[in-house]
Amino acid sequence: GTDDGGDDIDKSDLVKINIRIRDDKRKILVLDEFHVDPSFCNLPGGDIVSVAQSLVKDLNLPEDMTTTIVTTILEQIRGLQVPVNLHDAKVNIVGANGGEVTKTELSRE
Repeated sequence: GTDDGGDDIDKSDLVKINIRIRDDKRKILVLDEFHVDPSFCNLPGGDIVSVAQSLVKDLNLPEDMTTTIVTTILEQIRGLQVPVNLHDAKVNIVGANGGEVTKTELSRE
């Protein structure tokens, strides 16, 4: 990227991560997206497990969802594409701010 005096992160190195996890048994649907720089994955706090643990904590999810989130992040860093939409979900939807998202908001994605 160009040096504009800002972050030293090359935007072309960032991988967009789409978290789309549905747990019908517990009626949880997690929808989130963010970018990660795979070169930071070996640094303290930047590793995939720390990122997943932070997401679980921020969204007040059950701790055992950390493994599922780690898996989906790793799969996407390796190139797996994740569908963006999960329509007709009859569950409590947790948004990025930890609050519930209405079905109308979900359909805007």
